[in-house]
Amino acid sequence: MEFHEIANIFPLVEGVEFDALVLDIKENGLLEPIRLYENKILDGRNRYRACQNAGIKPKVIEYIGDNPFMFVVKKNLHQRHLNVSQRAVIAAQIANIPQGIRIDLQHSSDRPAAGLVSQVEAAKMFNVSERAIRRVKVVEREAPELITEIKSGKITVYKALKKIKAGKRQEKRKELTQKGKVYDGKGDLGFYKIWPSAKYPGFFHVDQIILPKMKNEAVSAISTVKPMSKKGVLFWLENIVKDTIKWTVSGWDGREFNFFMPRKKEKKLTTIYFIEAVGTGFVKIGRGEDRLEYLQTGCPFLLRYLCRFKDISEKESELHKRFEKDHYRGEWFYLSKDIQNFIEEVKRDD
Repeated sequence: MEFHEIANIFPLVEGVEFDALVLDIKENGLLEPIRLYENKILDGRNRYRACQNAGIKPKVIEYIGDNPFMFVVKKNLHQRHLNVSQRAVIAAQIANIPQGIRIDLQHSSDRPAAGLVSQVEAAKMFNVSERAIRRVKVVEREAPELITEIKSGKITVYKALKKIKAGKRQEKRKELTQKGKVYDGKGDLGFYKIWPSAKYPGFFHVDQIILPKMKNEAVSAISTVKPMSKKGVLFWLENIVKDTIKWTVSGWDGREFNFFMPRKKEKKLTTIYFIEAVGTGFVKIGRGEDRLEYLQTGCPFLLRYLCRFKDISEKESELHKRFEKDHYRGEWFYLSKDIQNFIEEVKRDD
């Protein structure tokens, strides 16, 4: 049976949550019927899929009402646990009033029924900021393939924007490398830019030289106030820069170029923890010192450490990926057998 376009603005339930729904329907049957609108499923896509998996014939009824759009929105917002990024994506998708449309000529309560929703209305409806919606619009424009990942809860809008930014840096580096304008070093870090002076023909500006951290030294920067001649820039590159931070220099053509290299991070040890919300079947995998008291504030469930150990901060992300199939939301996971076995291994090693 086909799903209605209105219903499809919300992501489908997957993974452990869907398995639990199948099990519930097997044991208790379908308690709430599937609602149809225009011969398509308007409400109950997940219940319909679960019925198919459970081998149970679903009960189907027709939707009765004059605003199927708001019916679906209210139904899902009240019953689904969606994170901020997921809500922002959905809000951005329904905020579809084109620029130039006079929204003041229609009452706000009538527009959703007609399929017209402004960004302000969508933000209020889904309890997100207008800024969050604008960020989603950037992702839609720059990397639409990431929208599905955000909508499913795999990544946040913030992480999607970081991916886009990193991708642009890689593209720029590739472009500059092909033009022979990227000067690689021997593992040293920095960013510098040289460009022709508009005021003084034949002279060049050198801006912001960021040197790497060396032992306890802070990151420093150098920039030229006055423009330099090409001869001066070449001398500076070949003698001062090369000797200071070991950049390899070859054949600068006198035009603008950029040097890009990722800044290395010192891998510092931190505390990785597994905190259980007692009696809920959920566990939080995170990092940091003495987080229990802070997290307990405002939490209705008793929290306790299942285990703690020292490791590099990247270990947290590795564990999140390792137990991705048990992920619930944010840093919270279902306390699966795999996670319990890992905790036992850590305790044995200690």
